[in-house]
Amino acid sequence: MSHSLSRLGIFEVREKIAAREITAEEYISSVLEVINKHNPKINAYISVLQDYAIEMAKKIDQKVRENKPLGKLGGAALAIKDNISTKGITTTCGSLMLKDYIPPYDATVIEKIQQEDGIIILLEVLPGSL
Repeated sequence: MSHSLSRLGIFEVREKIAAREITAEEYISSVLEVINKHNPKINAYISVLQDYAIEMAKKIDQKVRENKPLGKLGGAALAIKDNISTKGITTTCGSLMLKDYIPPYDATVIEKIQQEDGIIILLEVLPGSL
């Protein structure tokens, strides 16, 4: 798997996926490979949504195969803060009191990301860790 895929910008990713030069699954797998290699050392992310991201990438690839329009984010990997409500995904707001909280709904921004075919790959970015 080429690490160069993980370095593509959002619009490059969308363009290459739409043109069928790469698949969303190839791109997301490349990004996950880099994250899994480096995150244990730098501890920048608490949660990596690996299974979810691959599942979403497969859905986007299916959309491309069916010649359906691709959203503005078109398969791009996105990191979000842990204080944004994500349905079905632990959202702690960095608090031990909320360590097991799983929101019953998505925040509007999450809905908009998903509507535009963005793939949330990282949750709970720790402030100041990059």
